Amino acid sequence: MKILALNGSPRKKGNTNRILDEMIKGCEMNGHEVEKYFLDKMDISPCSGCEICSKGKDCRFNDDGTEIIDKLAEGASLIVASPIYFGQMTAQLKTIIDRFYSIFNNPDKKFSGKVGVIFTHASRR
Repeated sequence: MKILALNGSPRKKGNTNRILDEMIKGCEMNGHEVEKYFLDKMDISPCSGCEICSKGKDCRFNDDGTEIIDKLAEGASLIVASPIYFGQMTAQLKTIIDRFYSIFNNPDKKFSGKVGVIFTHASRR
């Protein structure tokens, strides 16, 4: 199975990355192919709500997010990892998740049957 691992942390050497790497190791040990994306260094435009996808067309943005969206539409599964900032996932992760709308809203693409895992790490302050 092809799996996309999305790291939503802006800290490349942070706890989120360490935990995600352990998850990836487990997936690979079980025979899965994993591609990891460090979202903070990618050019991903936010969804503009233009609705072009509802007409069966691809998202109007042709940026780094297009590769992720195309692989999900082709059947890849998904792992997302993010620290919690201000009670939410990071903006980097939220931006690509909003772009998933172009799969859900497109009658020619399917998102059903995907596996998603969200995990977080927290500490007391």
